[in-house]
Amino acid sequence: MENEQIYTYKLIEEMGAGDYAVKFFNSLFPNGGTPIEILKRYTELGYFSFAKHLIWEFPYLNNYLELDKVDDGVFSLGDIHIKGDAYIASPSYIKGTITVDGKLTASKTGFIYANIVKADTVDISEQARIHAHIKTNKINIHDMTYPENETANGVLINCLNCIIIGNVIADVIYKDGKLINEKKINYIMMD
Repeated sequence: MENEQIYTYKLIEEMGAGDYAVKFFNSLFPNGGTPIEILKRYTELGYFSFAKHLIWEFPYLNNYLELDKVDDGVFSLGDIHIKGDAYIASPSYIKGTITVDGKLTASKTGFIYANIVKADTVDISEQARIHAHIKTNKINIHDMTYPENETANGVLINCLNCIIIGNVIADVIYKDGKLINEKKINYIMMD
């Protein structure tokens, strides 16, 4: 069960937001809203950075949401376990860990903001981004994506027309089909 606590404009004031942000929040939620309602609404309106900031303001919930599969964005203040594949094509905010038993595909504007992402295979394309610690066996990155993660641990990373920013540890890293390095690369930028 997600956090049903109602948050009002006072949350925005406590974050140090200006008068405009407080008035805007109050116009959207005159009676306040639950964290998931607030995150979804700001995402719908295109205020992705503000939603990303808010996810860290809300308390972590020690709950476990279990889904068979995901075909769009997900929101949770706890951990998520996806039993099958996950296709994320819109912004997703997970305060905890997202674990995918199958393949995690992020494409289009599938921005994933999470503490930890775990999947056997991660496929990132188009304008998708993952902001998380990524634990995987294989990452496929192509078509001008920009995964900005704190740490990516993978056995194999294939980078086709992409940029990676962050700490990367992999047994083998390919750039456009060519072996570029083995083992660890810190703060690499491939373009």
